[in-house]
Amino acid sequence: MLILGIDPGTQILGFGIVKKTPHGIEYVEHDHLKISERMDFVPRMGIMSQRVEALISRVRPDICVIEKIFLGRNVDSAFKLGHIRGVCMHEALKVGAEVVEYTPRVVKQGITGSGNATKEQVQVLLYSQLNIRPKQNSFDASDALSLAFYHALQVDVIKRFKGTGIDL
Repeated sequence: MLILGIDPGTQILGFGIVKKTPHGIEYVEHDHLKISERMDFVPRMGIMSQRVEALISRVRPDICVIEKIFLGRNVDSAFKLGHIRGVCMHEALKVGAEVVEYTPRVVKQGITGSGNATKEQVQVLLYSQLNIRPKQNSFDASDALSLAFYHALQVDVIKRFKGTGIDL
């Protein structure tokens, strides 16, 4: 099972890929897509859409895990983030991938034991669990990888509860 995690952004979009096997969770890759902030929003969205389509077409994930929006101080930013999330969901559904969403707090709690963990703490534990070396990647890339990894941890739990009438 190939799981693609996406940390959406209108300027930087992080992605991380893991493979869930009967033997555990294997690291595949993580990185980010970046577009100049100097561009207007609509053309930037067009380019990001093309890049997301290319990424998802290349990876062909079984599951695409996308970070949920949290409302910060800037409502306009949240609306723009919603657009890119929609693009990601659409592209994942086009290749037949299941789409799952988690909040950053849930993922932090699941990986570190604390929903208030820092990005650095999540990254250190994540890289240790996946037995990979730190890269010169952005936190957007490691955040996306943490989404994929967290969902891979949840797969067996979800299977056990499927059909029981209990929502997870």
